[in-house]
Amino acid sequence: MVSEENRTGLYVAVPVYFCMLGVATYWAYIRMEKMSAGGVSDKLAAHYLGGRDFGPLLTAGTLFASLFSGYTVVGV
Repeated sequence: MVSEENRTGLYVAVPVYFCMLGVATYWAYIRMEKMSAGGVSDKLAAHYLGGRDFGPLLTAGTLFASLFSGYTVVGV
C-alpha cells in the first residue's frame, strides 16, 4: 500500500489520467464523425487504421512502443 503521506500524488494523477482518457475518447469520436461525413465508406478500416493518416510523431511513438515492449519481454 501507499503510505498516508504519499497519497497526494495518486489523488492528483488518477483523475488527471482519466480526464486525459476522456479527452482522447472525445477527440477520436469527433475525428471518426468527420471521416464518416467526408465519405469514408469502410468504417472498420477507418477505425483500426485511423484513415491511414498517420503523422511522423504517431508513427515514431508506435515504433518506439513496439520495440520497447519487445525488448522488455525478451531482454529484461
